[in-house]
This record gives sequence, structure tokens and C-alpha cells, in this order.
Amino acid sequence: LEDGDIICFQKSPLVDTDEHCRYPDVPSFLEYVHNRQ
Repeated sequence: LEDGDIICFQKSPLVDTDEHCRYPDVPSFLEYVHNRQ
């Protein structure tokens, strides 16, 4: 690992929650990070 590296881990969502996750998986989060630069 080097300075500036991003480490992502994905947890299973809780079954009984209605809360919407903005980035439901790691690839969609990384796409968001890439597109905002």
C-alpha cells in the first residue's frame, strides 16, 4: 500500500432496513470517486 491508496470493503445490507444506500457496491463507489476528479 502507498499513500493515497483507497481500501474498500463491502458489507451485506441489513434485510429489514428501508435505508437506501447511495453506492450499494464497491465498483459504483469507485466510479463516483473517479468521476468527481
